[in-house]
Amino acid sequence: LDARLTELGVRQARSLRPYCDALPCELVLVSPLSRATQTALLAFGGRDGRRFVAVEECREISGDLPCDQRRTLAEFRQDFPSVDTSLLKSEADPLHDPHRREPAGAVAARDAALLARIAARPERELAVVTHSFFLLALLARAARCAQPTLGDWFQTCELRSIAILF
Repeated sequence: LDARLTELGVRQARSLRPYCDALPCELVLVSPLSRATQTALLAFGGRDGRRFVAVEECREISGDLPCDQRRTLAEFRQDFPSVDTSLLKSEADPLHDPHRREPAGAVAARDAALLARIAARPERELAVVTHSFFLLALLARAARCAQPTLGDWFQTCELRSIAILF
């Protein structure tokens, strides 16, 4: 259930810190799955003033796999007290269904909802720490990429800087 980073994952996330510290973002939107939240805090946590906000929209595809079920909200708040959870509305995981994977249309709706959330934010420079499948779906369905390689599969702990124009 909602696995944490391995030691290798911790090292990979920490290795991003110099790059992330140099980015001008003031807000980090993060998946409420532990591995993504840990990555965000390890990679982006070195600069004062950055806020971390957990949002359901940028979660990995959900469904029947236990690794993609998030912790309860109480557990998440206990494990990650520096992350703003005000946008997480349900104590239990609202997307987990032990009998089926999340349909592609539902993932596409979350893609669109995340882009709408970003467009409505006052910050102009922000980061999203999420999962490879979600990013691939977001870029394939909800965005037109000027560089075809931006739509390629994301590697573990890969950092890409992307300008989104609304």
